[in-house]
Amino acid sequence: MAGRRRRSFLFGFLRGLLFAEFVLLATWGPGPYSYLGWLGRTPFGAAQAVAGIALLIAHVALLRMAFLALDWLGITATLTLLFCVLLAAAHLGLIDLAVVQGRRGFWLFVASVLIAAGLIWSSLQQRLSGEGTVLKTPP
Repeated sequence: MAGRRRRSFLFGFLRGLLFAEFVLLATWGPGPYSYLGWLGRTPFGAAQAVAGIALLIAHVALLRMAFLALDWLGITATLTLLFCVLLAAAHLGLIDLAVVQGRRGFWLFVASVLIAAGLIWSSLQQRLSGEGTVLKTPP
């Protein structure tokens, strides 16, 4: 049971990461198949309006869930941890920060990791504290 629970947190994080990455790349992706690329290629129409509204709803939902779970302190701590991991990877020669910092896809990945951490945090907090539910008052 414990192994299954740990795996579900990992799969929950990966699921949140993939969904956040999909929403962010579908909107802001550097390729021609993003929403912004679609707006630039064709005149604005009803299909683009519907897709834009759906993407806006997805962005608001993801950001609100992540913010309610992490709050300002958790967002700062998550960004600090992510920054330390990136510095360690650069120190080990795994990535070159000078090259990747100018790429939009890199920053979209960083944002999706932050959102995925927010999506899984309440489940992890519930598991660590033993509480039945973890409710916070929305702002």
